[in-house]
Amino acid sequence: MRTLVSTLTAVLLLYAGLCAVVYLAQPSLIYYPDRQLTGTPADRGLAFEDVTLDTADGESIHGWYVPAVETASHVLFFHGNAGNISHRLDTVEILQRMGHAVLIVDYRGYGRSSGRPSESGTYADAAAAWDYLRDTLGVKPQRIVLYGRSLGGAVAVWLATNRKPAGLIIESTFTRMADMGAHHYPYLPARWLTRIHYDSLSRMPSVRCSVFAAHSDEDEIVPFHLGRKLAESAQDLAQFVTLRGSHNDSFLSGGAAYHRALDAFIRSASGN
Repeated sequence: MRTLVSTLTAVLLLYAGLCAVVYLAQPSLIYYPDRQLTGTPADRGLAFEDVTLDTADGESIHGWYVPAVETASHVLFFHGNAGNISHRLDTVEILQRMGHAVLIVDYRGYGRSSGRPSESGTYADAAAAWDYLRDTLGVKPQRIVLYGRSLGGAVAVWLATNRKPAGLIIESTFTRMADMGAHHYPYLPARWLTRIHYDSLSRMPSVRCSVFAAHSDEDEIVPFHLGRKLAESAQDLAQFVTLRGSHNDSFLSGGAAYHRALDAFIRSASGN
């Protein structure tokens, strides 16, 4: 009996230690920033402007503004939790070739942006990007479409509830971080341990613009049913597209048909 009690005590201590590590090390489990830029839009033959944005809490955010020749549509793009803006050049090029201007920014701690990533920080970074389009470039809100992929979708949903964009695109995005934790760590009390929330499911009903959503049913990172549930919580869901391919490849795997659907939504939402 004494051996059994000792064994159970050791197991409980190990389990408690694992919970503590997951709780304390949560930022390193969610954010995977890369400081090294591997290219610029110029590598794709695109004219662009390096932009540096000051956030309300004193960070310096780096991004690229890629103008289009003739358009009233502006896409404000938020990437996922890994890499940096240089790893999204395919997306930038495709959107610009459609005829849309693009502003893409790195969150704090990513690429050339200062600071360290955090949930509140990503929201502040998004607000700074919005203010740059509206106040510095003079773009009208009804011409700005927010586009968020994966974690960026959660950032875009937050911004859509605090600003008035023309439209919102969420791609491969989850409901809330607690649901992701429960999926990936079913042996842990993930909902109790979650301190980085990104609760888009609670925010989505407050989004007043039209929403376009897409998710791959082969997504190995963000379960398809979470993306579908988030989309269905929107007040004005214009379209839900089922993609194929892995989490990181579904945008390209969607091909021309998917890109045409994106283009049509952006033009319709922004009145272009």
